[in-house]
Parts: sequence; structure tokens; C-alpha cells
Amino acid sequence: MRRLAASFSLLLLLTACASDEFDDLRVFMDEAGKQPAPKLDPLPDVIPPATFEYEPGQLQDPFKTRTLRPEAGQDGFIPDMGKRTGPFVEYPLDALRMVGVMSKDKRRNAVIKLPDGRLLLARVGDPIGQNFGVISAIRDEGLEIKEVTLDSSGNWSQSIAILAMEDSSASSGANSR
Repeated sequence: MRRLAASFSLLLLLTACASDEFDDLRVFMDEAGKQPAPKLDPLPDVIPPATFEYEPGQLQDPFKTRTLRPEAGQDGFIPDMGKRTGPFVEYPLDALRMVGVMSKDKRRNAVIKLPDGRLLLARVGDPIGQNFGVISAIRDEGLEIKEVTLDSSGNWSQSIAILAMEDSSASSGANSR
């Protein structure tokens, strides 16, 4: 008897779940299925991306392994890191001012004004500036300085810098160039 009651309650439960509360949804689906499918626009043509061929020329090889250690330049030059002593190597070139030239026994010296106001004599061959510069010539118009800097590829390259004579007529003391 218990089995019969359990079976009857299960049958009653199943019929309750099968009620037609979704009749409106079934009607909509039947009607939607009878209508013709909407016409779709065709897909746009596929345009292949532009290609780029890398031609190195004078450019760096992007796949070359890099080191943080600078390499010698094209002329094989590497500055001597331990040979940088003197009063002029503590300051960048734009902080130094050439204020005069002194000559004695065919030897020319430049008078350099430091940012702290001291005046010092410099001669050809003295290290100057923070880019491994060396005074290569002393002229009335200014100093010619050979500097060594790292280029964009990490190699040392030499260049010429000019420290112009300060104009004594400038009232502010700034270098007028």
C-alpha cells in the first residue's frame, strides 16, 4: 500500500511539473520558425595587413644581445676611467666660465671661473667637464675641448665642444652666446 501511495504521489508530482505555463513561449517559437530568416549583410572583405621588411643599414641589430658595459667606438677608443682628477672634472661644462687668457713664455693658460667663484688656470691637456673632456686648444675666443660620450648604440664616440670666452660687458655675469 505504501508503494501505491508513493507511486501515486510521484505521478501527481510529474503531472504538476508538466503543466502548460510556457504555452505562450511555445506558440511564439512555432510562429517564429514559420517566418523566413532575415537576410544578413555579407562579411567585409579581409584586407591583409601591410608587411614590413627590416633593412638594418646603419641601424642597430634589434636581436643582438646587449650589455651594460660600453664597447670601444669605431676607432677603438675607450676612455681611462681612473685618470679623471683635477678641479675641472667635478663640474659640467655649462657650469664653468672662461674669463680670460694669460700667456707667459709662449705658454697660454685659460682663466676658468668655477661655480663657487674661484679662478683657476687651465692649460692644454688638462681634463675638464664630466664627459671625459680634455682641453685641446686655448684660443682668445674660447677653449676647444675633445669630449668622449656614449652614443645611442652604447659605443664611445669623440666630439668637439667649445667653451666660449665670457663676455665681460654682460652685467649679469651669464655667458652671452
